[in-house]
Amino acid sequence: MEEQVTAVTQQGWFQSLKQKLNVDALVKKMNLSKSRMIEIGIYLSIGFIAGFLFKKYGKYLFVVLATIVGIFILQQFNIVDVAINWNKIQGIQPIAVPVGADVWSIYWAWIKLHFIVILSFSVGFFVGFKVG
Repeated sequence: MEEQVTAVTQQGWFQSLKQKLNVDALVKKMNLSKSRMIEIGIYLSIGFIAGFLFKKYGKYLFVVLATIVGIFILQQFNIVDVAINWNKIQGIQPIAVPVGADVWSIYWAWIKLHFIVILSFSVGFFVGFKVG
C-alpha cells in the first residue's frame, strides 16, 4: 500500500505580510508613480532630519526666528530686497488665488494640493522629534 505524501509549505511571516498588504494594489489604488514615491521618501527624510535637529538644537531656534524677523523688518523699510523666483523652484505648484481670498483659504488650498507631501514631511518630523 503506497502512501501519498502531500507537502505542506509554510510561508514565513514576511511573505504572509506581503500578501496581506499587497503593495502593488496599494500603489495602483493611490495612483503613485516611482517618481512620486521618491518625492514622498525625500520629504519624509527631510522631515525626519528637521524633527531630529529641532529636538536637539531647539534652543537656537530663537536666534533663527529673530534673524528672519529682522530681515523682514529690513525689507519693509526697503533696506534689503528679498525676492523668490517661484518659477525656478521645482515641485511646488502654484494655486489659483480667487479675488478677495484671505490668507487662510489660500493656505488651505495649498495644503489640499500638496497633501501627500505635507503628510510625509509631518510623519518624518514627528518620528525625528521622538528619536532626537
